[in-house]
Amino acid sequence: MSQKPNMEQLLKNLGEEYLREQLQQEEDHEFSQEYQKKKENLLAAAGGKTRRRWSKTAAACACAVLVLSVSLSVYAAISIYHASVDVDKDKGEANIHLERTDNTYVPPIKIYADYLPQGYKEWDENKYSLNGEYGGTGITIASANWQSDMTVAGASEAEDTTINGVKATVLTRKGSEYSHIIYLFYEETGNVIEIMASDEIPLEEVIKVAENVRYEVVQDEDKTYQAFQNPVQEDQEVLEEQIKFGQDDIIRVGDTLPYVNLKETSDGSIAADESLKYTVKNAEVLDKVPADSMDSQFFSDPQAAEEYISEDGTLLPYQRTEVVWEDNETKTKDLGTVNMKYLQVTMEVTNTAEEPIEDIGLNPRLYQYGREDSDTYRILSQDMYGIQPDQMPFYFDQSSYLQERKHFYYMNFAPSETKTIHLGFAIAEDRLQDSCLVFQENSEFTKYLFW
Repeated sequence: MSQKPNMEQLLKNLGEEYLREQLQQEEDHEFSQEYQKKKENLLAAAGGKTRRRWSKTAAACACAVLVLSVSLSVYAAISIYHASVDVDKDKGEANIHLERTDNTYVPPIKIYADYLPQGYKEWDENKYSLNGEYGGTGITIASANWQSDMTVAGASEAEDTTINGVKATVLTRKGSEYSHIIYLFYEETGNVIEIMASDEIPLEEVIKVAENVRYEVVQDEDKTYQAFQNPVQEDQEVLEEQIKFGQDDIIRVGDTLPYVNLKETSDGSIAADESLKYTVKNAEVLDKVPADSMDSQFFSDPQAAEEYISEDGTLLPYQRTEVVWEDNETKTKDLGTVNMKYLQVTMEVTNTAEEPIEDIGLNPRLYQYGREDSDTYRILSQDMYGIQPDQMPFYFDQSSYLQERKHFYYMNFAPSETKTIHLGFAIAEDRLQDSCLVFQENSEFTKYLFW
């Protein structure tokens, strides 16, 4: 005698299969609120489309059982991943683990913030600041499911909660500029949304932002986007080698080198174009910024220039600090002040080709270095002086995109055109003898300018 199948399990499996088909179905539209609505309708009318014929009584029972099984069991069964978060208070780290439980493809998403604190506006995609100030602090929202394990530094505590029915974790980072981080874990669709907010915004407001976040799937027919990648293990030896350079990597004033531009060829491959040549004509340290002879539109941040450059042209002293983890919070220790000098760099860049070259970024960065041995040097820490973004020049007088501040360091060249470029950096007085400019950083074409 054959065993009678378990009706609840049968209906549960049926519901799982139908839901999975809906999740994996390729359609021409983007899944967004419409997708959520369809899924809700499916949950509400679970079992409405089956290949079996049921009596009215059996159908009523099926609906009751299937709604229960879908809401309690199938949801968990079709979750694409399971999120867990723990905080190591000794290290000040929050460790986020996304354990994949289903191999359904997860496409990229576009995120919308339907609520922002009063006065906050978007200055770049999913980046918001007060009055939309370019580069200003505020709120950043991003998709965060590309890696299966993440570590957040400076985490003091974590609270697991739900926000609008979505599993969430609220991280607090005491003493950090961005003191609030909220993760929204959409386990059933495979998405993670990260919301970072500066300490100027109350947590209650950040939660309201999270309550009003929505997203839409971005069609990705080639399926090049890959979620839940295993994190690349940082090999300490590799990292050590990356911050070392030798005599062959050093250039001097007067040297001419190719400024390599990677471009796509007709067959779709990437090739190095060496049509651009650059020469550093002069590098001079001045006591004062010659502001009277400089055009204010070429300051990367004109407002910061006004704040940091005194009327007589001297730069404000630098307050050097050290960030440490202590008493379950990030603390900043004062290491004293140091006077600043102005590094004025003049370059020539020539397009040797008979065709235009566009959208070329020129953003060398100022670093300190130390000597490893007679032939080897090592890059050391940077002084993060407020007038210049990430130690890039705060003055750059050949921008072709002055109306697009996020594109400030980019240029266009006509055929055979030569441009003379003036760059301005703030440099600490006690670092004049051990500083260098790094061109085409983190590439096989990287060079280190000594002056």
